[in-house]
Amino acid sequence: MSNWFVTGVTNGGIGRAIAEAALKRGDQVVGTLRKTDEVAAFEALAPGRAHAVLIDVDRVGEVPAAIDKAIKLLGGRIDIAVNNAGRSVYGAIEEVSVEEAQGVFQTNVFGVMAVMHAVLPHFRANGGGTLINVSSGCGIYAVPGIGIYSASKFALEGMTESLAQEVAGQNITVMLVEPGAIKTNFVSQATKNVARKLDAYANVTGGGKEALGVFYDQAGSAARNGRRRVDGGARQGRRAAARADGGRQSGLRPRQARAARRRRRRAALNGGGPHDHRRPGPRL
Repeated sequence: MSNWFVTGVTNGGIGRAIAEAALKRGDQVVGTLRKTDEVAAFEALAPGRAHAVLIDVDRVGEVPAAIDKAIKLLGGRIDIAVNNAGRSVYGAIEEVSVEEAQGVFQTNVFGVMAVMHAVLPHFRANGGGTLINVSSGCGIYAVPGIGIYSASKFALEGMTESLAQEVAGQNITVMLVEPGAIKTNFVSQATKNVARKLDAYANVTGGGKEALGVFYDQAGSAARNGRRRVDGGARQGRRAAARADGGRQSGLRPRQARAARRRRRRAALNGGGPHDHRRPGPRL
């Protein structure tokens, strides 16, 4: 049985899918939530094995105490930590205020750093562990309208690839999860429209996050290129849980990850489309 710490386990998201997959196979999970009224439903998934901790990872100073509480709830050990909590703002780069951009980076980068700072010493003290950072396809290629979100995920990718090399030899596995367009509650619950709209970008972001939500909803259920897209993030969650099981064999290989990123960018730049991971473009 493995012990998990997962940030952002709100119903309908990837974090919740990961937590449910781990609980289904008999593991213990501490999941973070921001709303008190969501605690009972999460802990009811597996009484005695599903534990909720109330925290907003934006408040980075509170993260160490949350990790300490999770360790106690899990009987003294975290085996796998998942940085899943995230948010976005929808608007062209010029439309996004500095304050709005800082908010996205606070969650997607600095909140992740706070968890890593708190959990890595615990992993070393216990002889190892697995860290999973949930990035995005938007951390591989930029998408109009969510450029700030893409920028935060590019930062997360670079930070994670560096960390994977830095902890080599410490028996700590570092992994990235890079979902494409999937149907979750992320757009409706964790994405905000920019406060300032400019006419110059009406043809790009005029539809607001609602248009983005329609795209993701369709992507979650429509067949594309002969494969069906992920619905609700459940498949991504199951894959992450399966790869982390037993811990140490399936970590991020930074060199291969960068090569895959280059291939995907080439595909996007040569007609593959921003969310198409599978259609190769011509050699550059």
